[in-house]
Formats: sequence, structure tokens, C-alpha cells
Amino acid sequence: MTIPLCMTNQRDVLIWPGCTNGEYSVKSGWVRTEYPNINEVQELINLIGAQKQRLELFAVVAWFVWNRRNKIRLQESSLDKSRIFSTAAQYLLAFQLKFPEKMAKSPAIATKWSPPLGEGYKTNYDGAVFEEAGEARIGVVVRNGNGEVLAALSEKIPYPGTVELVEILAARRAVQFIVELGMAQSIFEGDSKIVYKALKSGDVGHSSIGQYVKDIMSIPGSIRTFSFSHIRRQGNCVAHALAKRARFTFPLLVWMEHVSPDVIPFVLSDL
Repeated sequence: MTIPLCMTNQRDVLIWPGCTNGEYSVKSGWVRTEYPNINEVQELINLIGAQKQRLELFAVVAWFVWNRRNKIRLQESSLDKSRIFSTAAQYLLAFQLKFPEKMAKSPAIATKWSPPLGEGYKTNYDGAVFEEAGEARIGVVVRNGNGEVLAALSEKIPYPGTVELVEILAARRAVQFIVELGMAQSIFEGDSKIVYKALKSGDVGHSSIGQYVKDIMSIPGSIRTFSFSHIRRQGNCVAHALAKRARFTFPLLVWMEHVSPDVIPFVLSDL
């Protein structure tokens, strides 16, 4: 449809201030009676724009008013003015149902390593796979309630064939490490949910890692208290860095009360 435009500038005016008797009949009230002196369309839009939903409905109603005016000018059939508001509201609702507003995703909560309570110890473990070399690497770090490193290791092992097996072997090495250190208790924490669930439930019947779960459960003879927990990879960065580091080092490296300089930033990030 081609709409002829005026060749001279025209001043915007409010053409729908209310009913002929001076009372506003639209219940939602485009202009409330406490604002009786609005003379500019922009003032009306600013007022309604304070609420997004009202502004959307106002825009649809305004379009229906404009559309009806042009149909009348072109002597075409038009919507009765008494139905403009209800029709506009139905039109907007149908559009919103078909194209629902996408809710903004909540920002991901950063996962951070948490220290053990009191005088306890936490042992984090992780595995890294390097298939091209046919190897896997294990990283283990033991820390106290202040986040201080008591011991750490980085060890190469032959690649056992799956990531799950690497992770369960890392868990087994973590338990062995605590026994070697002569410590009586620890929380063992890794980032594999499969391994965590198997260890938590003592599932020795698991098809691929059940035998290793059984091995782990038979190790803690000298450990009086132990438990298993799970953390996302982001919170397991020290053990992961130790596992990655093993690729470039001797088959086994052990640190007591410190770690290598390249791993220190990951330790500090957890404090």
C-alpha cells in the first residue's frame, strides 16, 4: 500500500485523548487522569514506555488505529473502533505465544576448590590422556584445611584404553599415595562423575572399572577415615596441571610441601 505523505512538516498531536465525555474508557489507561496535560505523542510514549508490556500493547493498538484510518481513507472495509483494543490485545498475545521471549541465561557459577574442614586433608586426583604417545598421566595433590600443599605427584602410566580407566587408576594412585605418606584420613576428590559414583556406592560390579573399585576398597587398611567427593574440572585444576605436566618429565616425580613452579599459579588460584 502506498501512503501519500504531506510535503510540509506537520506538528505531532495527540488525536486519541479519550472519549467525548472527557472520561478515559480503556481500563488499562493509556493516559491516567493524574496526567491530564499531555499534548505531545512523545510524552505519551515516554509515559507508557516506563513499562515494557504496556509499550508493546500501545504500539499494536496504535498500528490498528493507523491501519483503520487508512482503510477508511481508501474506502475499504475496516475494523470497528470498539473492537480495536480487544483485537490488538489478542493479536499481541498470539504473537507472544508463537515467539516467546528468550530468558537470558544465568551466568555460570564458577567452580572453585574448597578446603577440607578442620584438621582434615583432601587429595585431588586427575588423569590426562596422550593417545599419540600411547601414554596417560596421573596427577595427585594433597592439601590441608589452609589450602597448603603437603605432597604431590606426577606419574606416567601406559594408556589403558579408555578415559574412565585412566580416571579410576588416578583414584587408586591417590589412595596408594596417602597410604605411602602414612596419613590416617583423607577426602579423595576427582572430576569424573562415573568414577565418583562407582566409588561412592562401592560398585565392584561395574563393567569396566569394577575390579579397580574393588582394589581401591581393599587398600585403605591404614586409613581410619576416608570419603569420596566430586568436583568439576575447573575446580580440579592443580591435579589436572600435574597430570598434564607429566608428559614432559620423568616417569614419577614427587614433591613434599611444595609443587613445581609451573603449578604454583594453580595452587594460588584456589586460595
